[in-house]
Amino acid sequence: MMKFVLLFVLFTYAMASSTRKHDSVYVTRHGAYEAGACELPTSNYAVRYSVALGTINSLKDLKFRPELCGQILEVNCGYGTLNLIVMNSNIGGGLDLYSTSWALLTRN
Repeated sequence: MMKFVLLFVLFTYAMASSTRKHDSVYVTRHGAYEAGACELPTSNYAVRYSVALGTINSLKDLKFRPELCGQILEVNCGYGTLNLIVMNSNIGGGLDLYSTSWALLTRN
């Protein structure tokens, strides 16, 4: 597990009237299959990369809860921005990037 300082912005958050920013969020690489706690309809989504949200305090208003399923996060770990769709939870964890998005966001 690695800790990255990152900025991510929730820009399509149904309950918010404005963009929210968070930094210094604990990020890990999630090695599991890219599906899970959210049951979204089968479709061709414009956002190709998924993310799992945890429940640690540094996530603030982005701690996993079912109403965040399908919301889009704009994530930047210092190597460019990538849009991710919330598809899973990681109870007790932080922001979990899957191997596809990990490689693009961390160059690792």
